[in-house]
Amino acid sequence: MIKVSIRLDKRYRLKNGKFPVRIKIARKENVLYLPTGYELEENEWDAESQKVIKRADRKIINARLAKQYYEACEKLSSLQKEGKLRFYNNKKLQDYLNNECTDEQLENSLFKTQFQNFVATKENANTLEIYNTTRQSIIDFCDYDTLLLEDIDFDWLESYVRHLKNKGNKTNTIATKLRGIKAVVNYAKKKGSINYYVFDSYKLPRTETPKRSLSVEQLRELHSLKLTEAHAKYRDLFFLMFFLMGINLVDLSRLTNIENGRVSYKRAKTGTLYDIKVEPEAQEIIERYRGSEHLISLFDKKAYTNVMKRFEDVLKILGKEIGVPNLTTYWTRHSFATIAYEIGVPTDVIADCLGHKSAHRMTNIYIRKDAKFVDEANRKVIDYVLYNKR
Repeated sequence: MIKVSIRLDKRYRLKNGKFPVRIKIARKENVLYLPTGYELEENEWDAESQKVIKRADRKIINARLAKQYYEACEKLSSLQKEGKLRFYNNKKLQDYLNNECTDEQLENSLFKTQFQNFVATKENANTLEIYNTTRQSIIDFCDYDTLLLEDIDFDWLESYVRHLKNKGNKTNTIATKLRGIKAVVNYAKKKGSINYYVFDSYKLPRTETPKRSLSVEQLRELHSLKLTEAHAKYRDLFFLMFFLMGINLVDLSRLTNIENGRVSYKRAKTGTLYDIKVEPEAQEIIERYRGSEHLISLFDKKAYTNVMKRFEDVLKILGKEIGVPNLTTYWTRHSFATIAYEIGVPTDVIADCLGHKSAHRMTNIYIRKDAKFVDEANRKVIDYVLYNKR
């Protein structure tokens, strides 16, 4: 319920001894005042009739005040009928009634709008799932539909984090959700939709990422396990990812062919270009499970998300066999890098194997990366793990 009235605002006496005349809008427990441009002596205002008295120009002023009053009422009524009023906090409503905020500006100031526009730029299924999880957590925390970008201040973030902790979320999970919010706010900032940037002062929590690397002994044990055909298939794919220097599963799912003994692709997560030599051990696995539309037949038959879930389920079973109950596909990348380091592969070559860029921009521009060193590093890792050659 909204009540609109005209008031002589006696809270503020001006330097000239007069008081401002304002339109008072009361909504629930909040009140806002709109300036009218008029100032009066206390005895020139009749509070009961809400009109100017004892002035020669009172008829003109009263007519103008009435016009402002009805214009405000008409705008409020329209917002209510269109179901938009709930999107307006006091500041936005005041700007709108003062003709300082358009519908388009309000729409762009909603977190919901910026979130939708930002997510529309993403294609990766895993990335979309992460952002949608963040969105759901905000829906559980507050009125998502009316959340404004400017509402996301230091206090809001602190309250949101407390809410997540109360729900049992761990520090890394909370940090992931906060990074999602920060990404949307950064997007809005680039679009010019915000003035205040909360992340200049708010720092995201961090915890160290747990080690996800198998030892060479564990890799050898996994490789020699006697398994059912169904489980062996996923063990083989795990090693295929390892032989391709820790290729991500989503990138493996997108490969369709081998050209000149190599696979080339852009990593879905970073857009980094990879060109990897297919060693005989990898080729043997590929031939065993070759698909017609994809390099691996599993992705011909099932959606990537279904393959991923089944893969992770099987790896949990296989991981227990070698004492690693939390084994996932991500361990292939970490394991490759760790073992390459252990057998003396230079760190800059390992970085090239993983597609990491040099910290120095000019280094990336002027130093040509030689694929020969990357190929040799991969061969050394495979020889060491499978044949104990160093």
